[in-house]
Amino acid sequence: MQLTKRIFFSVIIVLLWFGFVVDGAHALFTDSAILTDTTINTGSAHLLISNSQNPSSTLFDTSRPGFAINNLVPGESVDHYFFLKNTSDPDIDFDIAVQAIVARDTAQNSRIQNGITVSIYPVDDTGTVAQQGFTRPLAGMSNTLPTGFLVPQGETQRFILRVTLDPSFSEQNVGTTFDLIFTGTQHISAT
Repeated sequence: MQLTKRIFFSVIIVLLWFGFVVDGAHALFTDSAILTDTTINTGSAHLLISNSQNPSSTLFDTSRPGFAINNLVPGESVDHYFFLKNTSDPDIDFDIAVQAIVARDTAQNSRIQNGITVSIYPVDDTGTVAQQGFTRPLAGMSNTLPTGFLVPQGETQRFILRVTLDPSFSEQNVGTTFDLIFTGTQHISAT
């Protein structure tokens, strides 16, 4: 019986020891990893403009003065340059939409708006038209209209603003004032 008790207690001790080893091994194989403070930030469109008439410009702001076009005669066109710069990040395509806010005080003002055509053309450093432009009667630009222009991230594009008075326009000493608002919309680049 003594021997049986010894074997029994030995087996119990071995089983207890085996239980501690298994439990200890289980603890050693358990671990966890955590990703903390995961944040998401949306992009932001940031478009700047310059009214420089030089082939290049370093003076950009969110708003620059427009151009005074005086003594325009029927059939005449006047060109002025401006630049748009996309300072958004990261690299995205940037669609430009133009909205003209036009002063509408009198019937004469309305007639001249119908007699003026506004064209905007992307140009290279020499002033040569680089791609198809955007042309609308001034009276038809009171709402946002897409232009199809792209200004990639970090790049600057030079444009010509061409204002033309219709050849049939016959009133003298009338004028209008308009603001051009360029709105950029971000989306993922197609490439």
